[in-house]
Amino acid sequence: MPDAGKKRTHDLTIIKRSARDHLRNNAPTGSKILYAWDKACIDYRLWSQLKHTAGIYFITREKSNSIATVCGDNLLNKIR
Repeated sequence: MPDAGKKRTHDLTIIKRSARDHLRNNAPTGSKILYAWDKACIDYRLWSQLKHTAGIYFITREKSNSIATVCGDNLLNKIR
């Protein structure tokens, strides 16, 4: 619960401030990390950076007003 009169820090802000090792939760090198995420917290650029630099993946539902373009389907069983 936030202090009286102070807003709670947004989840996406916390993710951006967190160290990659912390987000990986001590998982061994080479293993992939998957977060199921709220559709209100979408940052495709950050998610791409985390995927390519730390093996951290996010899955979420698309917002109804999203302007994202579907480029293809990625099945979870393809992640190794």
